[in-house]
Amino acid sequence: MFLTDCDRRLVDKALMDISTLRASEHDRLLSLFGTFSMFTNPHQGNIRQLILTTARQQLIDLPAPFVAEMQLGLPGAYVDVFW
Repeated sequence: MFLTDCDRRLVDKALMDISTLRASEHDRLLSLFGTFSMFTNPHQGNIRQLILTTARQQLIDLPAPFVAEMQLGLPGAYVDVFW
């Protein structure tokens, strides 16, 4: 995923043992997931799945319609107008 160094360290720490996060770090983690429209409370049993789900959503699901349009190529009308 696209994370800053600070967010990457936070996610890595949560993956190691989410129970070691301070309250402020847990709030930052919730905020981070919220920016990706993931509003489930992370805990040790679901943190990996939440990260995988968020990554899939951002890297595969959201760009899929755009990629499908790109695969179709430029419509003939656009080719005529621009070239």
